[in-house]
Order: sequence, then structure tokens, then C-alpha cells
Amino acid sequence: MKRILKIFIIFFFLFLISLFFLMRVDRYGFFGRTSYLYSYVNLYEKINLGIKKKPDVVVLGTSRAFLSFNPEFANLNIFNAASHIMLPDHYIYMLESFLYQTEAKKFIIFLDFFSSNENLKRINNFKLYDFIYSDNFIQKYKNIFLLYYNFSNFIDSFKILAFNNGIYISQNGYLPVNSYEKIYTKMTVNDWYKKVENDYRRRIFNNAHFNFNSDSKYLQFLKKICDIKNNNNIEIIFAISPVHSKMLEIIDEKNYKKDYFEWKKNLSFQKKNCEIDVFDFTDPNINDEFFYEISHIKEAYMNKIQNVIFNRKNNINYKKNEQIIK
Repeated sequence: MKRILKIFIIFFFLFLISLFFLMRVDRYGFFGRTSYLYSYVNLYEKINLGIKKKPDVVVLGTSRAFLSFNPEFANLNIFNAASHIMLPDHYIYMLESFLYQTEAKKFIIFLDFFSSNENLKRINNFKLYDFIYSDNFIQKYKNIFLLYYNFSNFIDSFKILAFNNGIYISQNGYLPVNSYEKIYTKMTVNDWYKKVENDYRRRIFNNAHFNFNSDSKYLQFLKKICDIKNNNNIEIIFAISPVHSKMLEIIDEKNYKKDYFEWKKNLSFQKKNCEIDVFDFTDPNINDEFFYEISHIKEAYMNKIQNVIFNRKNNINYKKNEQIIK
């Protein structure tokens, strides 16, 4: 009996220590955390931070929107819910999460060709699929407990405490320019261009697979977006992010130009199919001064994009809806 009691006391003591550790880090924001380290932000963190902000407009997308779309530029209640990488399932998950937990009625969704690659597996964010939707009190807190008490969370929590680089995203989901500069001053401009170019050549577009046929997963994804829009009476806008001309060269060299055209064509049909406006901001003539490297634009150019979307100011080159495939 004494042995059992001793084991129980040790277990309870270790549980309290680990609970304090996890609450101190507050990896997913359940215990009051309101800011997040840039290096470790993921879907759960963005969802919880965004829900607390109660936005009217939500921006979804990959790192291109995450690192350049400043919600403070427009005089609107906007939350930047973009993450490092978002694949089709992630867009659906984020969209439904914000609809369930907030009263947001407008969603700006930035889509990237590379993330339609069916072989791209870069994020595992579905550890607990529906904990955010659970109305059952016991089940909800059971799910939260399981979310915190898993091996990957302990490792990430330790990294946050041990290797804090001090670069935080803001409470509106955006990475401030001064933090952005801390990242990009670690190497020269030429080195950054070369690093990202090699990443796309050797990894992201290596052994890629695209399918935009009538029964493809990507078209099913677009249909799901359409169904969500119609069922919830919300406005959705698709935007194709700008990329450097070098990125377009890589797409051509890798023989993905046909797939790239098919991807854009299917997006442009959304105006006809679902009353979703599609803006294509791809322009091979954008000056290098607006890029950090071949994949990410600076806030200055994203502000021009915001002017097009929100204020209808046509001060940059872009195509819209059916113009995209002409």
C-alpha cells in the first residue's frame, strides 16, 4: 500500500511540474498567451490568437501572406491567419474554425501553385482534429489534455524556452517589419535568393505531382470552399500571390508550365461557378526592390495589393476572373 501511495505521489508531483512547464510555455494559447514566436507558429496558434481578436475579415494563405500582409494598413478589423505552409485541408480547417468561433464574414484567401502539389507534405497540424468544435465539457478538456501531453509538444515547448530568438508575431497575426529584418539580415541578399531558389529546385518542385482534372482533389477542395461560402453567406476572395520572375523560370524549366496554367484556369472559373472573385497578382516585371527573395514579397507591395482588394485602386498590374486565362 505504501509503495502504491509513493508511486502516486511521485506521479502527481511530476504531473504538476510538467503542467506548470506546459502552461508556462502555453504552446497553443489556452492559458492566456497572446503572442507567438515566429519560428514555431502553426495552425492551432493562429486559430486561437485569431479567435481572441474577433475579426471581421480573415486572411488565409502561406508564408507569402503571413510575412507581408499587414492588417493595420486597411482601416478594417482584419486578422492575418496565414501560416508558413497551408495545404488544401489546412485552408478548410482554418475557414471552418473561424466560422465556428467568430462572426467573420469576409475571407481573403491567398493561394500558391506550389501548395497544390499533391506530394508536398510539410506540416502535421492535425494531432487533434476537432477539439475546437467539441461542445461536451469533458471531451473538450480531455482533448486539450491530450493536445498538450504529447511528445512533439514537449519537444517544441523545450525549444521555445531554450532557443527563444525574440521574434514574435503581433496580436493581429502579422510579423512586424523590424522582426522580418532580423531574419533577412542573417545573410546577404544574393545568398537569400540563392538559398530559396535551390530550395524550390531541389525540394519543393522535386518529384512534384499536380492534378487538376474534373475529379481531382484540388477541384474537390475548390468545391468545398464554394459549399462553405454558400452555406454560411460569407464573401470569399481568392488571390494569387506575386512571385519573382526567377520562380516562373523554375516552373518552366521543371516542365510544370502546363500545370501552372491549368491551376490558374480552375481558379478563374470560381467567379462563374461560385461568385468568388479571383485576383492574379503575378507580374514578371515587379522590381527586385519589392522582394526579399524569389518567393516572398515585402509589405510595401502587399499594401498595393490591399489597395486593389479593399479600395479598388488600380496602381499595379493584375488580372481578375476571366482575364486570368486570356
